[in-house]
Amino acid sequence: MNKIKRKKILWGCLAAVTGILLLVVCRWYSENFYSEFEEVFVTVTSPLQGTDTTAVKNGLRACFLPVFIPSALFIGAAVLCEKLHIARRVSAFFACRGRTFDAVRFFGSTFLYTGIALLAAGLVYANSIFHATEYISLKLQATDIYEQHYADPDSVAITPAGEKRNLIYLYIESLETTYASRDKGGMMDENYIPFLTQLAEEETNFSENGMPGGFHNTSGSTWTSGALFSSTAGMPYYTRFKQADGEFASDATTLYDILDKEGYSQYFICGSDAYFGGRSDYYKSHGDLTIYDLNTARQEGYVAEDYRVWWGIEDAKMYEMAKDKLLLAAEKDEPFSFTMLTVDTHFPKGYTCQLCGNEYENTSANVIKCADSQVADFINWCREQDFYKDTVIVVAGDHRRMDKVFPVDMTSYDRSVYLTFVNSAVKQDKSADRIYTQLDIMPTTLAAMGYVIEGDRLALGTNLFSDVPTLAESMGFEQLNAEMGKRTDYVDNFT
Repeated sequence: MNKIKRKKILWGCLAAVTGILLLVVCRWYSENFYSEFEEVFVTVTSPLQGTDTTAVKNGLRACFLPVFIPSALFIGAAVLCEKLHIARRVSAFFACRGRTFDAVRFFGSTFLYTGIALLAAGLVYANSIFHATEYISLKLQATDIYEQHYADPDSVAITPAGEKRNLIYLYIESLETTYASRDKGGMMDENYIPFLTQLAEEETNFSENGMPGGFHNTSGSTWTSGALFSSTAGMPYYTRFKQADGEFASDATTLYDILDKEGYSQYFICGSDAYFGGRSDYYKSHGDLTIYDLNTARQEGYVAEDYRVWWGIEDAKMYEMAKDKLLLAAEKDEPFSFTMLTVDTHFPKGYTCQLCGNEYENTSANVIKCADSQVADFINWCREQDFYKDTVIVVAGDHRRMDKVFPVDMTSYDRSVYLTFVNSAVKQDKSADRIYTQLDIMPTTLAAMGYVIEGDRLALGTNLFSDVPTLAESMGFEQLNAEMGKRTDYVDNFT
């Protein structure tokens, strides 16, 4: 009987601590982040080398005592009950009065069922935050969207209409249109991205309301690695794409594969470790891009060997390295594609570099305003270079902001992600409102570079310069998003 009681107490303590941990951590997470189950699952199952640990440290500091104190009280009560033989004494007390009461079993069951109740509460609460059952439910359903709508890039004629244009693809971490003021299509009282909104007005920007607008994230594209893939492959990210030996969706045809066949020299630059999230595997598997990252900056003397801030080097240093590498790329005889990824605006709050001011009390507001200024400096620098006249620049966010330190009181759909094509070879129809997602960026980028696409569709994406409906327009965004979250055997063709 005593062994049974101890086993119950042991399992009860384990369940209780797990339940308390779930309740506290999920509450902290919900108060600070927007991310759901898919982003968390992919992040923890992807290469973590090079990741910034600020969010983890903040979580440990915030959650330690709220988890430790009730867990210690629960375990302490169980230990005292055992050491002081309280259950036996209670049983003996009732026995002296001629009554039978198995306090040993009662105490064991109480600890066990209380622990189970806490664990159940933690699981239910975690599901309400991350919507794991919805994610699993969709994965149990099959989609036929590929069979119905996938336009295989290998079977579509893609023809340059004239001289091949260079491509600079600038991803700005977590860049939303909501950072703009309301009169510029955003949701803020003040415009924190004045240059970017002006750029959207002057250059090519697709919108569904006549003001500077952006695209919507579907399932499989709401975190950086997923966004980098889906915006250049025209399909969502699937965990099955990560393969052995550094391969990543090796049989899929992406923007970089197309440009590689067209004779482009290709590059990727970021300020962190490119290995994080499988990014280097993707770029090496498609077009074999030359990669510049934190390690490059150290090796080539842009920073000291032991230099590291935030995720690696701040954007200001990354931009300076990018300018040098761009000039080298432009000296070659072949056209180039040059993909860039900033990081200073990453959650939580962002990184305050030497260029940032303190105009606002909110740190994120200062960082975003600083990022806007740095983009302005880079774009204006590009405009002064000889290569600019033959170059298309895509300025885009990767996904919606994940934290809540710079909150916007909007639905996830209304929080669109910034996208503008600078120096496009094709002019847009300003009267045409478009509803689009990351899936549509690949064919639209090629069109902006002057390529003519047979049927104006590639993969699951649509050329926005055409009058062909996007899948978000023909199906509705909610239905499209649901289809992106379902399982499909079709992706086996790409792995």
